[in-house]
Amino acid sequence: MLSRLVTPEHRQRAFGVNFLLVNLGIGFGALVSASVVDIQRPDTFVALYIFNAGVTVVAALYYLTLRKHGGPIAEFHDDPVKRRRRLA
Repeated sequence: MLSRLVTPEHRQRAFGVNFLLVNLGIGFGALVSASVVDIQRPDTFVALYIFNAGVTVVAALYYLTLRKHGGPIAEFHDDPVKRRRRLA
């Protein structure tokens, strides 16, 4: 999806920012889970997994709203021949 939204000359930077955000999410998730989980209390693990399931459901509902924005690509950034045909 990211490659369809970003022009080819900005794609490398967009993927770099995406990689940065994924790593920040992993690090932040590790810090939050480490502060929540207590080895002596197994119910903290259950609470963490239920929270994770809730976040996953919310993300799935969000992605379902993006379905209406899909479809064929209207512009041809990578192929100059197709781009010229479209403009003609």
